[in-house]
Amino acid sequence: MLMKKIKTMKNTETYAEANKILKDILKSPKDDVIPHLMEEFRIYTDECKKDIFPDNDIFAIQSMIIFTEFRAKESFDLILDYLTMSYYTLSYQMASFLVENTWEVLYILGEDRIEDLKKYANNKHIDLVVRNSFFRALVYLTY
Repeated sequence: MLMKKIKTMKNTETYAEANKILKDILKSPKDDVIPHLMEEFRIYTDECKKDIFPDNDIFAIQSMIIFTEFRAKESFDLILDYLTMSYYTLSYQMASFLVENTWEVLYILGEDRIEDLKKYANNKHIDLVVRNSFFRALVYLTY
C-alpha cells in the first residue's frame, strides 16, 4: 500500500494531489517509508540522467522533504548522486527549492558527513549554484 502511494506521488499530475499524498506518507512509520522511497528515488534519479521525467516534476523536492522530516541519513548518498546531475535538469526539477532549501537538506542529513560535503562543494564538475548549497550547509555545520 505504501509503495503504491509513493509511486502515485511520483506520477501524479497535480501538485495538490501529490502534496496530499506526501502528507499522508509522512504519517507512516519511518521504517516503512524510507526503504521504498529510497528505491523510487534511485529509479527517479536514473531516469532523470537519461532525460526521462515523470509527470510530477517535484518528486525530488517531495522526496527530500520526506527524507529530511524522517532524518533519513541513509538517503544521503542518493541525494548526493541526484545533485551531481546537470544544473539544467536540477533547476527544472527543483526550481527555487534548489537555491533556497537544498542546503537545509544537506545540513540536516549531512551533519556527520563533513568531508563528503567538502568534496562536493569543491567539485568543479558540479554547477556553482548547486555547490553553493554544499558551501552553505558547511558554514552552518562548522561555524
